Amino acid sequence: MKLSEPQSVTYRSLFAQIEDGTLKIPQLQRDFTWPLDTSAKLLDSVMKGYPIITPEEMNYLQTTAQALYQDILSRCTAGRKGFVQIHGEDAVRVSSPKPRKKKLPTLVT
Repeated sequence: MKLSEPQSVTYRSLFAQIEDGTLKIPQLQRDFTWPLDTSAKLLDSVMKGYPIITPEEMNYLQTTAQALYQDILSRCTAGRKGFVQIHGEDAVRVSSPKPRKKKLPTLVT
């Protein structure tokens, strides 16, 4: 099968072909449509260059960030314990509160 060569076409020509039926546009719209303000926010994000990611990607990033936070927290706690073992409790002047588990906000879909 031989492909046709690309051609430049004016908008006026395209609209004329659509109106007389020579050019058909498939119906691509799904039943679901976004509210106007949500659509505007998406377009605003695209124009500002914000990354657009899927809910699955967002959950992965949140899980990874939570694991990294827990790793850093455990290393800091272990480091403090080691410091106290070497230098004694008197060397630690500031009492540190027990580390709290911070939960990252979850994505609501």
